[in-house]
Amino acid sequence: MQGKLDQDLTTTRKALTQVTDELEQVSKLADLIYEVSQRMGAVTDYLLKEHGIQESSRGSESFEVILNSVVEKTEAQEPRKDAETVDVGSRSNVSGPAEMGS
Repeated sequence: MQGKLDQDLTTTRKALTQVTDELEQVSKLADLIYEVSQRMGAVTDYLLKEHGIQESSRGSESFEVILNSVVEKTEAQEPRKDAETVDVGSRSNVSGPAEMGS
């Protein structure tokens, strides 16, 4: 019986060590993804500023600016089917990906 308990303890310790190592790797990956996201946001903001698009006092709005630009270009390319076409410009009140799912 003691041998079985020792074997279970050894197995549990190995599993705990493996899970701890995996958790550390996931944590490092999350840190890396966060850093890349921050840098991409900074680069996007810089490029928008270089193209003459200013940020408002609310801070970085690169997502909204890019979304509005895509919507405007799409509207310009689409021929108007009739007067009842849905106004896609009403999407401009979206302020970020977190609010899209709400």
